Amino acid sequence: MGDCCVKEFFKTLAGLKVDLPYSGKVRGLEAQLIWQFLRYNQKYRAGYDKLKVEAANDDSGELPMFFAKAWCLSTAVDYNLETLPIELDDDGVDLSPYFDYQAVWRLPKWKYLKDWGEILLPEEQQIEMLNPHAPADQVLRYFTSQKPTASTSTFRSSRAKLLVEYIVCHHYLETLSMGPTEFSPIYHEIFVTGRNDVLQSKGLKEKVNGFNEVVALAPWCFFTPPHQ
Repeated sequence: MGDCCVKEFFKTLAGLKVDLPYSGKVRGLEAQLIWQFLRYNQKYRAGYDKLKVEAANDDSGELPMFFAKAWCLSTAVDYNLETLPIELDDDGVDLSPYFDYQAVWRLPKWKYLKDWGEILLPEEQQIEMLNPHAPADQVLRYFTSQKPTASTSTFRSSRAKLLVEYIVCHHYLETLSMGPTEFSPIYHEIFVTGRNDVLQSKGLKEKVNGFNEVVALAPWCFFTPPHQ
């Protein structure tokens, strides 16, 4: 997208009411918001690069589908795309990629997972499969014997209002390498602040750091309950 189009896209995102956690199928602007973070996730990028190479060797043709599902996407999307593509069929039915989080989903057969697990599963992500014939009390004892740990896949809901600011600051300060003086008028225009002051470097740095923190948790943090 050209700079003008990017700015208008960010203005549209800035008007989005972010109400987390999302549930079910997430389309439209909400999906675009998640994509701005997921496309910078290094594990997603590495997995997508492997997928492009290895998909040709998958006789079933299902590898891209399972890769997408592992990342809560309806279809595998190239991380180089600045926005999720908008696709309509001949009848006007929306075929655009969307997010769909499922706490439990059916895995491929074990050999398929073993062959392609490096691509299907984000690095260090673990899967626990329960024996459907195990007694309920045995399963309960297994889980309750472990101390609960704080979730690493969520963030406080109070941060939700800053998500678009994170995206905007990262784009102009990191991707385009702008300084505070050049960036500040653009920031004020996007968020309609009515101000014309130069933003402080420290505050901008904090927003860029916030962007990177969310990137590492995307897309899970948009669906799991926030910390209390």
